[in-house]
Amino acid sequence: MQTIELAKALHALDVYDLSPLFETNMPGYMLDPIFGVIQKAKNVEQQYYNTQIIVFGEHNGSHVDAPVYKLPGTKSIDKYPAAYLIAPYKKLDLRAFHPEAGKSITAAQLEETLIRDNLKIEEGDIVLLEYGWDRHYLPDTQVLFRKDWWAANVPGLSEDAMRFLAEKKIKAVGSDTVTPDAAYTDSDWSYLPGREQYFLPNDILMIGGLIGMAEAPNRGLFMTAPLKIKDGSGSPIRPLLLDDRGSPELYDALKALTAYDISPTFENNMPGFFNHPTLGVVSDARDYEKYGFYSQTLIMCEHNGSHTDSYSHIHNHLDSMEKIPSNHFIGPYKKYDLTAFDTPAGQNATLAQILEVERRDGITAEEDDIVLLQFGWDKWYDPESRDIEKLKKYSFGPGIDEDTVRYFSEKKIRSIGADVVSADMAFPFMPGHLEYFLPKGILIMESFVNMSDAPAQGIFAAFPWKIKDGSGCPMSPILFG
Repeated sequence: MQTIELAKALHALDVYDLSPLFETNMPGYMLDPIFGVIQKAKNVEQQYYNTQIIVFGEHNGSHVDAPVYKLPGTKSIDKYPAAYLIAPYKKLDLRAFHPEAGKSITAAQLEETLIRDNLKIEEGDIVLLEYGWDRHYLPDTQVLFRKDWWAANVPGLSEDAMRFLAEKKIKAVGSDTVTPDAAYTDSDWSYLPGREQYFLPNDILMIGGLIGMAEAPNRGLFMTAPLKIKDGSGSPIRPLLLDDRGSPELYDALKALTAYDISPTFENNMPGFFNHPTLGVVSDARDYEKYGFYSQTLIMCEHNGSHTDSYSHIHNHLDSMEKIPSNHFIGPYKKYDLTAFDTPAGQNATLAQILEVERRDGITAEEDDIVLLQFGWDKWYDPESRDIEKLKKYSFGPGIDEDTVRYFSEKKIRSIGADVVSADMAFPFMPGHLEYFLPKGILIMESFVNMSDAPAQGIFAAFPWKIKDGSGCPMSPILFG
């Protein structure tokens, strides 16, 4: 299967979004910092654009745990390959065993489920445990303490069940409880052998906080990518299940391609647009000595690092992040390598140059494509630099002229991204944001890095979070080619 055909086939699959809505005070475990949103931190009325500031722990909402979460000196989330959590999944529907808080599912029950549903766990699979526990996920309840019950009381796995899964050499295990570990009640985390013995020490990542698994088929393709957080104990994620109708060909074709990580590392004071609040990391928000686990808290705006804008970034009446379809960011890309033109800061690549690249590389933008602009501007991306002029230069990069903006708009592309902080005309002009892109359903993505090795066309995949009223969202995009 050709790469572009594969991209279109993946985008066309039925998708099941297992993410809750990321919103202030969403349910979670009592010792984790709560997710918080500062609305209108920047707003159209005062700054000509909208952005919220989000404050979150690495284990809020649907999320993944890395080994360092519980085991000092082991791998953090930024040390895993970008596409680690793109793999076949097997869903074990355990509801027939009437799971209860504090009660364990056994290895025998897992095996019974596999036989009943004609499933076989293979090495490299992601196993999902469906307890039906998301029925207790009640973010809008007004009953005192009821919101906290979902994470404070959970069913789980017995040690023989954990051993059974670990011996299968799976990539990850997830559940519709806050953690796919042992059962407990009253927030008693004193016994969690999945983290300490069976899963995390064996590079089996642990995924918690999933909702809405009931409608999904019991096998298919799991796709997500955590934020590449420096020293991260984990990351919130947007997990998607794609119904490949039991056919392994799509994943086999995807696995045969090379994955290109085009996300910077998310870290303190990372470079970005000069007027956006910068990212701050509280590195010792939770530590082993006091809490028995390690976790960071991040304070960031929705446009830090590699990110997408939502339509509401500039236009109050248009859709925000939670209303954008979950598979919008999976599909064919065309990369326009403009590095040969060496466009300087504040200047624009021309339509003639865009057409020259199309002839040179044998590409053309088609309806529903994702267009990527490679200026080579990530050469100025240096998070270690304390040179204010260098940081300013990264913030004020080149762009594309208005004829080019109009050209891509008329092609009816799906999204446009770049290795500069504004995938539009060079600042301060923004006809794409104001007229040609966002109002016409074309999302804008920015601050990518390391695109040079990726081929001129291939598959784009990214998984921004479902943030309530989000003007955009950080994400860790991947190219396959």
